[in-house]
Formats: sequence, structure tokens, C-alpha cells
Amino acid sequence: MKEREQATDLPDHCQEIAPCEGNWSQLADDLFLWRDSCSVYLLRRGDRALVIDAGTGAWSMHLDELGVRHIDGVVLTHTDRDQCCAMYRDDVPTILSSTRLVVPSGDAPLLQPEHHAEFWRQYQLRGCPSHYAAPALPRTPDDTISGDSERLIGPTRLCAITTPGHTQGALSYIVEWHSQQLAFCGDAVTSDGTVVQPFQLEWDHWTPEGALAAWYGLERLASNRIDRLLPAHGE
Repeated sequence: MKEREQATDLPDHCQEIAPCEGNWSQLADDLFLWRDSCSVYLLRRGDRALVIDAGTGAWSMHLDELGVRHIDGVVLTHTDRDQCCAMYRDDVPTILSSTRLVVPSGDAPLLQPEHHAEFWRQYQLRGCPSHYAAPALPRTPDDTISGDSERLIGPTRLCAITTPGHTQGALSYIVEWHSQQLAFCGDAVTSDGTVVQPFQLEWDHWTPEGALAAWYGLERLASNRIDRLLPAHGE
């Protein structure tokens, strides 16, 4: 009960994110899922791991259950607050606070105070696009990754695919893992191939720009061989 209370003790601007009661589910060899404010995925190599999206961070207090002692990095698919509210916790576990944080380069400005303030100024002036920015992070991301590029984080290679929609800089990551092609697609796709919260694609109120961007992202994903699609929400 104590651990559960700590996992939900979040600052006010994250209180609307209600974490699920989490536990690890094994999806494949060395591939694990923690259900939280979003689905948190962990790729394990021995006692090391790479984590896709952070959720509330409750998973970081249960790494010993998987024999993990070191996190090579936490990589965000996009910067909606349900992906990264762990970074705002007052009681961030040491292993999480010292972990390398990698974010999409197109979303990185939204996490910096000066750009974040400008986003909200423009938000008020131009008629309020439906997508929103999480509060500026209390820490600076350690690295960024751009679309249509590859990045080696620890021993794990990520191929970043541009899949904007919920945010303009959102990425999906394809990883070759035990002879399977995994695709961590964030909010680009959810159960049964549907789109999460279509109103988020209304980037403005007079063009279909956001919906078209999401469509092109799905086309990019479809051009790759994918054995397992791993969304931030849904099965």
C-alpha cells in the first residue's frame, strides 16, 4: 500500500493522470509492459534495460523484479503529459532522476521554459489548437532524436519514424528484437488500428493539417515490416 501511495503522489498538474495498478507483463523474450498513465515498455539485456515512455514512474520502483540494475535511457515517443509525468514527481527515484532522457527533437522546445511560454501565448492568439503541451520539465532532456534517423542507446538501436499527430514532433521507434521487428508507436495507433482522441489532430480550426500529418505517419509505419505493434494506449 505504501508503494501505491507513493506512485500516485504527483504534483497538481499531473493529478488528472490516474495511474493504473501496475505490474509487469511479459510480452516476449526480454520485452515487458507496465500499464500506467500510458503503457511503459522495457527492453531488457541482462541487468540493463531501455524504457520507452515514462508514465508516472511507478515501474522504476519494481526493476528488481526483472533483475534490472541499470537503465540505459528513457525514450519518449512524444511529450504529452501522460508520457512524461514521472519527471515532475517530488519523489523521483534516484535511478529515474539520473537516467538519460531522450525526447523527439520536434517536441523538445515544448519542454523548455522559454519555448513553453511562447507555445501558450500563441495558443491563446491563434484560436487554440487541440493538442497541448505538458508543463516545462524541471530537468533538461539529455538528448534528442529526430525523425527518419537511427540512434544507438546502450546496445539497443532505434529507428525513428516521423508520426506526428498528438504532437507535431511525435515519433515511433522500430527496434529489431530477438528476430522480431517491434514498433513502439506512441499515440499514432491504438487497438484495432484506430487513432487515439481524433480531436488532438485539429492543429487549427480551418485546415486538416493535423489529420493529414497523422495519415502520412501511418503511411510511413505501413511501409515497414512490423511484427508487433506496441501503442501507448490499448492492446
